[in-house]
Amino acid sequence: MATESFEVMQTFGLDGSSYKMMVKDRDGNRYFVWYSYGIGINIGDEVLITIDDNRWKTISNPRNGSSSDITQVNLIT
Repeated sequence: MATESFEVMQTFGLDGSSYKMMVKDRDGNRYFVWYSYGIGINIGDEVLITIDDNRWKTISNPRNGSSSDITQVNLIT
């Protein structure tokens, strides 16, 4: 299991029954991430994502300690 840092590029609020945001990794790859609960994030903030065996598990806001389970991830091509 690994924890990686991502930059929040855009937030979308609720998308169906999950929250949605776009994040960017250190290599510039962008992803849409859906997660269960709001974590009080703003554009430009850092989020920490826990990845286990290529499965994105949790997203955390280190600024306030909030975290949520990740429900879906899509690479933006």
